[in-house]
Amino acid sequence: MVDLRPLSVELASLRFREGSILDLPFEDESVPSVSSLCVVEHIGLGRYGDALDPHGTVRAVAELMRIVAPGGDLYVSVPIDVGSRVHFNAHRVFSEQSFIALFEPFEVLERRYIYGNEFGETWEPRAGTGCYRLRRPAGSSS
Repeated sequence: MVDLRPLSVELASLRFREGSILDLPFEDESVPSVSSLCVVEHIGLGRYGDALDPHGTVRAVAELMRIVAPGGDLYVSVPIDVGSRVHFNAHRVFSEQSFIALFEPFEVLERRYIYGNEFGETWEPRAGTGCYRLRRPAGSSS
């Protein structure tokens, strides 16, 4: 686990590293499975003391992609809706198409959606959370 804030609990099954999603402490293409759940939509909006950066999400996504090993998976979730917008200084909301385009050449293996308390496979034209499993092609490198 990587976070800006120090972890205040110790778990035998969890190794913590202090760091930033904009400068992850891993070598290029070295991690077989990476998860970023409800994080990238906040980057660059100043809510957590980070610098204002209109390209914060794009830079965070690029950094996540950088560390995924060839053939590796990236699990990511974000707020989605029909159109993209910013709720300053809280988070960004993405159209699914605009968000998925940030991950080329990764392949989308699975898509799931959360609307209220329901978790399902069907996209709906309303505000929700998109959950994606993406894979770096085995022969691909950054």
